Amino acid sequence: MFDVANTWPFSAGSDLDFFVAFVVLSGISMGLGVLCAMLLGDAWDGPVRRADASTTVSGGYTSVGLSGAADTFLVGRLPRGDEVLIVAYLKGLQHLESALFAMGTTAGWFRPQNANRPGVELVLADVTLDDPLLASAKSTLANPASGATWQIRLRQAASRMRPELQRRAETMNVARAGDRRSALVATALCGVVGSVALVALRFTVSDDPSVLLMSYYVVPIGLFFSVMLTIKLTFQHKQARAYLRWLDESVDAIRDDVKADRADDQDVVLIAALDGMGGLGAAGKRLGVGVTSSVPV
Repeated sequence: MFDVANTWPFSAGSDLDFFVAFVVLSGISMGLGVLCAMLLGDAWDGPVRRADASTTVSGGYTSVGLSGAADTFLVGRLPRGDEVLIVAYLKGLQHLESALFAMGTTAGWFRPQNANRPGVELVLADVTLDDPLLASAKSTLANPASGATWQIRLRQAASRMRPELQRRAETMNVARAGDRRSALVATALCGVVGSVALVALRFTVSDDPSVLLMSYYVVPIGLFFSVMLTIKLTFQHKQARAYLRWLDESVDAIRDDVKADRADDQDVVLIAALDGMGGLGAAGKRLGVGVTSSVPV
């Protein structure tokens, strides 16, 4: 029969010796839990989808979600039209702000002020939008209650777009659904259970209350970091990671054209989504970026 009392680290002569071993083993156990969550997430995501020779690599502006999940966000295929907003969402809030600003500027919502009044002003051309997501963003920008300045309104508009973009990204198989993200966090917590088991087994050997005091500090800290690491490391879908990596490596020619202000509006929006306003160069100055430091970068 397995003898816990004579097995390391439970046989450690002092609580200090066990505490050192407990911290090390708990770290290993929790790290394995996070690793298992990452591997499980990638297994759920399936193989990375890639474009074949017949797949369109570029196109005109379309509404997000109309092209369907089967031929959307394939490695080797540039995003079409408003799909760029999902790319920006996957990159982060600041990138979504930049993409929305660039898209709004090309649509006439923003314009550079004249040389005597450097900066950007909010115009909001009277255009009816078919996409309810962009219509909602425009409404937020037009509403003075959304913020005292257009920069604050832009942040509000981008923030309010995120739930719908998350839903659309899930539909297009580039974002993990909430139930799967919760399951991955639960998987990682198995490592925390292992840490608690170490304390329980030690307590069967030595009923000193100081053993429980160890777990009182170590386990909650480990629980916090396990959850935070799992959320951070498993947030992105495997397809999204592969697609964003391919985009970043494949649009250098577009970047050069945008920086030299030789690109069309769609390419300007794409680079704003990928690199933020700081990567627009001459095109950014034409839009009013770089004229004032108050423009998001």
